[in-house]
Amino acid sequence: MTEWFKLMNDGPSFLRFDDRVRWLSSEYELAHGHATAIVHEYDLVRAHRRMG
Repeated sequence: MTEWFKLMNDGPSFLRFDDRVRWLSSEYELAHGHATAIVHEYDLVRAHRRMG
């Protein structure tokens, strides 16, 4: 997941969840479900860091 999170950090700064899923899916030819899971985990980690 670390590599995916780095790609998300370095990629475009889309605000909407769906926009980030579509970008990740199209840019790296991922299935929609896989891209959704990565973006979801990325959001959870970022939210946890903000709280801690």
